[in-house]
Amino acid sequence: MARDFMHLSEALPLDVRALAERLDARLHAALKALGGAAQGELISITLATPELAGVQPRVLPPGAIYWLRPSADELRLGLGQAVSLDDAGKQGLGALDLGYRTLRRCWRSSDADGLPARAFVAFPFAAGGRCPIGWGPTAAARLLVPALTLQRQGGGCGLTFSHRFTAEAGVDAARAGWRRLMESLLASLGGPGGEARPAGGLRRVDIRPQDQEWLARVARARDAIQAGQFEKVVLARRLRVLAEGELQPLGLLAQLVARHPACVHFAIVGDRGSLVGASPERLLVLRGNKLVTDAVAGTVPRD
Repeated sequence: MARDFMHLSEALPLDVRALAERLDARLHAALKALGGAAQGELISITLATPELAGVQPRVLPPGAIYWLRPSADELRLGLGQAVSLDDAGKQGLGALDLGYRTLRRCWRSSDADGLPARAFVAFPFAAGGRCPIGWGPTAAARLLVPALTLQRQGGGCGLTFSHRFTAEAGVDAARAGWRRLMESLLASLGGPGGEARPAGGLRRVDIRPQDQEWLARVARARDAIQAGQFEKVVLARRLRVLAEGELQPLGLLAQLVARHPACVHFAIVGDRGSLVGASPERLLVLRGNKLVTDAVAGTVPRD
């Protein structure tokens, strides 16, 4: 039975400092077991953290990347940046694929409970598009390995620590950065989530298409389906609202999870704003030589 990812446990209080001390000691031992790191090498260490299995975020820290699939009991929450590969030109995923292949040759990981190190990828579908808010306005596509990732999957829970070692950023820099992010993450867990709707409410400032045109499009689509021209169509329109108070990304996600529990939910928290959404589709999953896709419809440009 899937957990309610927005119901925050009050039965599992966190002693942030004590837990951070224990994890730091385990990280130190794991680094010694790996035998050090060569210059330019990306190291990822996953530590099992069953004590975090029942705790949910109450806020999303700045720079957070959040991905969850409640129906499958899967969650990823990434903070910081160990490696970022950007493509500002027209190559898009092709350029990222080449960069990722190069990265894999110097990426060493130590996994726990079947929770491997993760990379997050963002790319626009539209030609000439840019990455979403929070991932930089110039990147046409981006691959990011967070410095710290909380993962939950298949009953296991763990924290993945990643760092690219250089002459200027060795073991001491890695542990200091991990400790800072770890305390930020742990402090964000285990309390009530943010409210989606500010006290003053929301006010519509723009909607396209307008109601009359929108209803006409729905009627035309319904008639076309009944006439056998196609089996399915997904119509969309754009709504812009102005809030009188601050909107919390996690609160918006809570509303989406309540309305669409079978969807994949995501949020990217940036300094210029946040991208929050839900989709019934997951583009693809690749495990070994097996590829699974949830795509159920195509997309055509908006008129």
